[in-house]
Amino acid sequence: NGGVRGRLLDAPETGSLDIADGLFIRTGTGDIRLAAARDLVLGGPTAAIYTAGVAARQAITLGTARANWSRDGGDISLAAGRDVSAVLPTQVLNGWTVRGRTASGRAQWAINYDKFRQGVAALAGGAVDVTAGRDVLNLSATVATTSGELPEAPGTFDTWGGGSLDVVAGRDVLGGTYSVWEGNGTLSAGRTVGLGTTADLSQELGVTIASGAGTMAVNARQDLDIGLIINPTVIPARGSTPPYFYTYLPDDALSLTSVGGRLRIRNGFDAFAVNIAADAESGSDASLITAYGIAAPILRAWAPSGDFELPRALSLLPSPRGQGEIIARGSVIGADRSVPFVM
Repeated sequence: NGGVRGRLLDAPETGSLDIADGLFIRTGTGDIRLAAARDLVLGGPTAAIYTAGVAARQAITLGTARANWSRDGGDISLAAGRDVSAVLPTQVLNGWTVRGRTASGRAQWAINYDKFRQGVAALAGGAVDVTAGRDVLNLSATVATTSGELPEAPGTFDTWGGGSLDVVAGRDVLGGTYSVWEGNGTLSAGRTVGLGTTADLSQELGVTIASGAGTMAVNARQDLDIGLIINPTVIPARGSTPPYFYTYLPDDALSLTSVGGRLRIRNGFDAFAVNIAADAESGSDASLITAYGIAAPILRAWAPSGDFELPRALSLLPSPRGQGEIIARGSVIGADRSVPFVM
């Protein structure tokens, strides 16, 4: 803690950095910077890198889960000359998130640090930057917030955290979960944004975009495949009867650009459900997720050189300033005439 300067871990000039399954690299308000000349690997579904900040208010127990509210988290930087890769975690914003209600019935959300096993995260806010000379594979990267009632001022609520996420791949971004609960995120691929695999390797799973308040932009020079769009607070969480709700704001936007290829929003919930159900320790029930495929109020989907494909239904959260913009040089294709696009 207290401001790590320089890089925390470096691989040798011609080497790779492998973070073994079950290993944690973590700090509070300090920064974490990892670099490898070749590959940077999260070697198992429970390898984790996170910053936790400092307490923003007193922790409590909600149900059987410890709820922590935190602020002032440090930044995280991952850089590899070739690939940044991971085994996709079975946690997908579940298992470590805690939600509940105050005595007045208002929703609040927090984090159980002891249960976090989901890749890379600034859990108390901050910046997460990932750069790979070639590919980013099956990575989970999160910038979280917490929100709750102030014990010293009942009826007064605050939100802590948020920040930025920036992922750049010289070649491909394949699979993974990318989540900014409040702030802005960007994924950029020199070639394609495409399919990774579930943690058990049984199914292909595209990129999951789990954004909250703010903007998210995904850019690819060739094909762009989005696996699933979901809001973080409609995913099952720990706590006593956790509420489900949206954190999108009226001007929040998702921008998708495939410069030289096809743009497809799969909304492939089946593969997502396989992955989340594998987290048996969290007791996650994928059947509780009924609000997948609901994006921020503003969607811009541009395929100036190819087709736009929508195999399953897509909805934008209603907003007085909502906007849906689809531009394709080729065709705008639904799986059949019954596939709706709702805003």
